[in-house]
Amino acid sequence: MRYTVMSLPPLLAAHVECLWRLEGDGRGLPAETIVPDGCMEVVLHCGDRFERLDPERGATRQSRAFLVGQLLAPVVVRPGANVETWGIRFRPGGAAAFFDAPMPEVTGRFVDLADVAGAEALVGLEDVHQARTPAERRRRLESWLVSRLGRGATDPLPAVAARAIVRARGRVRLDDLSSSLGLGARQLERRFLRGVGIPPRALARLVRFQQVFRLAHERPASTGAWADVAREAGYYDQAHLLRDFRELAGTTPPRFLAAQGDFSRALTSRARLDDLFA
Repeated sequence: MRYTVMSLPPLLAAHVECLWRLEGDGRGLPAETIVPDGCMEVVLHCGDRFERLDPERGATRQSRAFLVGQLLAPVVVRPGANVETWGIRFRPGGAAAFFDAPMPEVTGRFVDLADVAGAEALVGLEDVHQARTPAERRRRLESWLVSRLGRGATDPLPAVAARAIVRARGRVRLDDLSSSLGLGARQLERRFLRGVGIPPRALARLVRFQQVFRLAHERPASTGAWADVAREAGYYDQAHLLRDFRELAGTTPPRFLAAQGDFSRALTSRARLDDLFA
């Protein structure tokens, strides 16, 4: 499977981390675990759709176009046979500028795009499906984003606060953050939740979790390495890191990293994390 990332013009880059494209033959490939990263996404299947696997509900085929709310737990997906999937990865708090929908209501969910943006949004994306080349699909996706910019929330504070949390690698005192923004802590939390979909502490936790992957790329596996990673990422100790990792990835760090497929590995690669923390 080939995963390609495309940057965006400045008008969109303030809100959107990137466009991405995944293509290839998915036949026989195992399911992959996708972990939370604090970013919402629009996913568009131009080829065969993925399935989402759930221990209780079994396999559910994904919609053709959907919005991924903030994830707070791992998600297991399996590709279709002929994959051509496009994604729009918003920066933390960035999706609210494009969708007039309560962000907390989509947290933890994969929501059909028509349910959060209306049938009109699907008409625009149908042009993407009909494009004959990847370059044309990219151009039409960018045009669709530009057409939607400003249709959502106008409060800039959630995105500003989210950027501060990301820059601090999740190691931020929320009292200090609210004070620096001229707000009380409760007011910050209320506005942040409305624009980002999760509370500030939850985003800080996810950013710190992603920092684990970045630090792991810098160190060879060795006895004591995870204790060093835990300390540098801002965890109390290694046990704290392992508890968070089990909740957010479903297993231990070494097992997760060893089992990653191409898609999951790309989402936690050093290059991707450089984009997230930029």
